[in-house]
Amino acid sequence: MNEKAKVERMSKEMIRENVEAWCDALESGEYEQTKGALYKDGGYCCLGVARCVLTGRRGRWSGIDLTRDEQDALGIRSAVSGLIMLNDGWGNYIFRMSFDQIAEVIRREHPVFRDDT
Repeated sequence: MNEKAKVERMSKEMIRENVEAWCDALESGEYEQTKGALYKDGGYCCLGVARCVLTGRRGRWSGIDLTRDEQDALGIRSAVSGLIMLNDGWGNYIFRMSFDQIAEVIRREHPVFRDDT
């Protein structure tokens, strides 16, 4: 295996570990869910939980999005807006998903969990 392939494999393994830890945290029941912000009123959106996992600590995160480095650590750069919609819902018409449901979608749809990657 050449050096580039080794780095890509290690990166994929690291992403998978990060995503598994994120899903486990979403399913743990230890985080109250909020919408519209990474952290608000004592709760986190699904991306706020991701930041807690990546940093190893809970924080009063501001904003609605992760940094590019955080997105890359989870392999979700192209999926962030979709994750925000799963957490926050679509307008007043479609329900938002629970953390358990979001974790289920991530485990089903994230490329690191599929055999075709």
